[in-house]
Amino acid sequence: MALIKEPYGLVYNTEGTLCTTYRDDDIPFAGVRSFAVEVATVNIANQGVDGRRELILIPKGIENGWKKYGLYGTWNSGTYPYGIGIIETSFVGGEYYSTSAFFKTNCQEKFVTYFNSIDYVNFPVISKGTTKRKVFSDGSIYLARERFAYVDSLSQPGNVTLRPKQDGETFNPNQHFLYVKNIQIEKKPFATSYVDGSRPAPVLCVDIPDIEYDNFVFTCWANFRNIPSVVQVIANIFTDEAGGVNRYRLQKDGADSFHLHLNDSILGSEFIAYRRLNEGWHFFLIAVHDGYTELWIDDTKYTGTKYVQSSQDKKIYIGTDFNKFEPWNNTIANIFIGKYKKPDGTVIWTDDYIREVYEAQIPFPVSNKLSIY
Repeated sequence: MALIKEPYGLVYNTEGTLCTTYRDDDIPFAGVRSFAVEVATVNIANQGVDGRRELILIPKGIENGWKKYGLYGTWNSGTYPYGIGIIETSFVGGEYYSTSAFFKTNCQEKFVTYFNSIDYVNFPVISKGTTKRKVFSDGSIYLARERFAYVDSLSQPGNVTLRPKQDGETFNPNQHFLYVKNIQIEKKPFATSYVDGSRPAPVLCVDIPDIEYDNFVFTCWANFRNIPSVVQVIANIFTDEAGGVNRYRLQKDGADSFHLHLNDSILGSEFIAYRRLNEGWHFFLIAVHDGYTELWIDDTKYTGTKYVQSSQDKKIYIGTDFNKFEPWNNTIANIFIGKYKKPDGTVIWTDDYIREVYEAQIPFPVSNKLSIY
């Protein structure tokens, strides 16, 4: 298919580097290298792992970003599920936590349960949380346990399900290896991308002084998940900062129904869409043209009659409101800002073209740049 013509471009960092997704396991489709934003977090995990029962881990250094361990010992613990563990972390009673990490071995055939879950459930709990697991083409496995909470404050190790095939299964530390990376524990009801230490809240603003208010397209893919019932902003477009008014505000409302609306508050609030969405990645497009506002969610179009006047600031806040309230706490990818039609009036973003872009799932071109600050 033809690529977008006459773009304002993708979003770049001020030093000229392309904003990329924080983690390579969480993108809407292959090839995306546009942009991602996640909420601030602090990683409180001890980065070490150890063996369980007869399995011993012998450190072998770092290999291609993975901590490498030699597996040693003879398994004689029957159906005990845990072959490795994560060094203990201190938890506050009554607080919700999430954990995540990547694992792989070069000897999967020696195990009957293979990185099925991370468990933190050996003491009285308010919630055991839920497990997430994803397998990648290189054999690595991403594990997360989200929204677990203890009754009392305590220090607790994590246990990873990795059970050898049978009693008598032996391991040679010079032949059989375990690889671990990006261990994270955070005081959140959902797991975010890995950070070594802490990640500050994003302050992301695109300033486009030459933008045309009535000839404009903003589009992105945004990832949804079941999270607490708070408003979270994907994008805030044409904001009157002095008046504290949000002109176009694409946001999520609610905990598990994922309601979306485009909010134009010049003459009051007009909800162009108010829709339930499933967990996962969704396509969004806002087009302002000819006195109309369009909102696309996946391949469905919603239309409103209002559009912004020329008194607004020509700024777009991504992943947050202009006042930094209600930040988006998940990933946004493949952001593109462009014109709805050419100077001669030819429409670029026809309905058919928008559906083609959605269905094709292609990365936008990278020839044009916009900086953020």
